[in-house]
Amino acid sequence: MKKIYTALFLLLNVIGYAQSNADLLIETSTNAALVVCGDEVTFTIKLTNRSNAILSGIVYNSTLPNGITLVNSQYPNSNTASQIKFSIPDIPANGITN
Repeated sequence: MKKIYTALFLLLNVIGYAQSNADLLIETSTNAALVVCGDEVTFTIKLTNRSNAILSGIVYNSTLPNGITLVNSQYPNSNTASQIKFSIPDIPANGITN
C-alpha cells in the first residue's frame, strides 16, 4: 500500500533581522492537497513586506514533512534536502517575493 502524505502545511520558522517595525506576512501553498509517494509537489512560499521600510537579513527555515525532499529552489539551500534554509534577498517596502 502506498503511503499518502497530506501536504497542507509546512512547519516553518522565519527569523528576520530587520527593523523593529517589521511586518512580514508569510503564506505557503502547494499544487496538491494529497501526494502519493513518488509524486512531485510544488510548494510556493510568498513573503509580503507590509511595512514602510526595507526588510533585510531574512532567513527562512523549514522542516519538510517525512518523505518529501527538496529537488530545486529559486534560492540556494544552505541546509539539507529535508531541512531547508534560505537567505531571502531584501524585500522593499510594501513589496512581495516568492
